[in-house]
Amino acid sequence: MLTIYTAQYAYPGADGIDTTLGGVWKAKEIGVPEPEGAIFAPPEWLLKGYKAWQKGTPSRQKISPQEYEPLYLKCMRQRWLHGGKTAILDLLQHYEASHGSIVLRCFCADHDFCHTSILKGVLLTICASEGIEAQDGG
Repeated sequence: MLTIYTAQYAYPGADGIDTTLGGVWKAKEIGVPEPEGAIFAPPEWLLKGYKAWQKGTPSRQKISPQEYEPLYLKCMRQRWLHGGKTAILDLLQHYEASHGSIVLRCFCADHDFCHTSILKGVLLTICASEGIEAQDGG
């Protein structure tokens, strides 16, 4: 059984996975491979649009939470359909076998609205459809 959680980025457990765009940027900056959770990071345009909405920044690219979720889901669906299925399933099976849990880490202070909360739902759906026993850990 795989239990799926969300947590702050500083979560220290071995079952934590970096799902942030910041992790992708840092890896590129220092010349190391992307974090294994890079496939789950929101695209830059989506993150910047949401941050602009959140801060009230004058911008035509503002993306509200109501707009963000379907756009993030569409991105995840595209990644799944265009080469990500095997990587995602391998990752889920690895964490199930090695830890029994996976903790989706992000910098957001509010996990009520964070891509990791949306992602947790996506991963639970994938597990159900692919025969991986999983549960929501909160």
